[in-house]
Amino acid sequence: MHSIRVAFLLAGLFAPSILSAQGDAPLSEGVEAKIVPGDMIRLNIWREPDLTGQFLVQEDGTAVLPRLGAIRVTEYTPSTLKQNLVAEFGKTLRNPSIEVVVLRRILITGEVGAEGVYPVDPTMSLVEVLTLAG
Repeated sequence: MHSIRVAFLLAGLFAPSILSAQGDAPLSEGVEAKIVPGDMIRLNIWREPDLTGQFLVQEDGTAVLPRLGAIRVTEYTPSTLKQNLVAEFGKTLRNPSIEVVVLRRILITGEVGAEGVYPVDPTMSLVEVLTLAG
């Protein structure tokens, strides 16, 4: 019974055409969901290890990023955030190359080794996600 609940929870997570991040209108394929509080933003800025890392989106919708401070990120999708960061970091870096990956929170419960909330990359498969919880 528990494993079925986990499967349905994860199936809903990975079916963006059925569910949206905010729970309102369905998303069509190719449409990005906006960043929400609780997400993690993984930044990889080429040749800038001090600026690279994972940053939590706070309850107020901000994330504290190196050199930029607190930025309201819930107004952005991952691609629009990347555009904004390229412009902002471009003021101090020459031609910055930035990768932005938003990790979504999911809850894994049931017949797993370690129940809990996990940050998940949207490119991960269902098997990879279940492996996180053992």
